[in-house]
Amino acid sequence: WLVPAQALADHLDGRETGPRIDFEALAASSRTGEVRVDLTIDAPPERVVPYLVEPEKLDRWIGMGSRVDARVGGEIEIHEGQGAATIREIDPPHRLAVGSDEKPGMLVTWELESRDGATIVHVSQDNLASEKALESSQSNWAFVLQALKKTVEG
Repeated sequence: WLVPAQALADHLDGRETGPRIDFEALAASSRTGEVRVDLTIDAPPERVVPYLVEPEKLDRWIGMGSRVDARVGGEIEIHEGQGAATIREIDPPHRLAVGSDEKPGMLVTWELESRDGATIVHVSQDNLASEKALESSQSNWAFVLQALKKTVEG
């Protein structure tokens, strides 16, 4: 309910609403086990990527006590004491992929595409086993991306 409530608040305040849940894509996701959510941020990728890999910027929009070792094999922890993920790929400002050793096979990939001075952020999460996990992941990522957008755009 967080996503529709935030969308309603944004609409009533005259702001652009966040990403919408694509139920057709969600149905296709149930066959692949992957969720993908896209959002446009009005800033170039070079301004967006620090919010994914710099602890003080992560803490501004999603984290609490974040730590990051921004290299392949390094760890990223968003909430202190909640467990870390391993950076599998990093190519700033274009790509970041992280996986958890506790959940083998699960990978979250962030791709930043530059378009007309803005950034299209593509987030995908794969190896989700159930339809409920897919639905939950889709709405969680929509909410997370909206928080990132609001923070970067100020």
